[in-house]
Amino acid sequence: VLGPEHPDTLTSMHNLASLHNSMGHHQEALDLNKHVLEGRKKVLGPEHPDTLGSMSNLASVHNSMGKYQDALDLLLQVVECCCRSFNSHKPRLIEVFQQLVLSFQGLEHHHQAFKISSYLLNFGAFLASPEFDPKSSSFSSHVQMVVEEFDNRIQVCKMLFVDSSSCLIP
Repeated sequence: VLGPEHPDTLTSMHNLASLHNSMGHHQEALDLNKHVLEGRKKVLGPEHPDTLGSMSNLASVHNSMGKYQDALDLLLQVVECCCRSFNSHKPRLIEVFQQLVLSFQGLEHHHQAFKISSYLLNFGAFLASPEFDPKSSSFSSHVQMVVEEFDNRIQVCKMLFVDSSSCLIP
């Protein structure tokens, strides 16, 4: 018997919350996600990748419910955690940037949404390009270029924490 705070139990609840959200049962998804987030913080710690995933999912529910500022506040916390241990959280940041676009759009911060969307589009184009070939002799230089650009974007994200109500991205 695993128990209510076992990581596998929390993962099952996390999956159920995602299903509720996709079915439009936002209040159920919200309640479950809050429970999972608290459990993961307690069991795994506040900066564990699964805990950050729960924060992202909770933000997604807030976006679905039109609570864009609540979503933005959570997402900025996730970005801040990811910035502290950047190398282990790069994939999570891409997901968070996608959620930030939705939050900024909902808050009618279209300039910020556009900047993040443009970055994600460029990054996606790189991943689909012929240059993204690990067997290529120039692969490491291309990856380094993308990583440097990603690092620059992270610095921009860190600036968001100065005043999350304005969230100005240059």
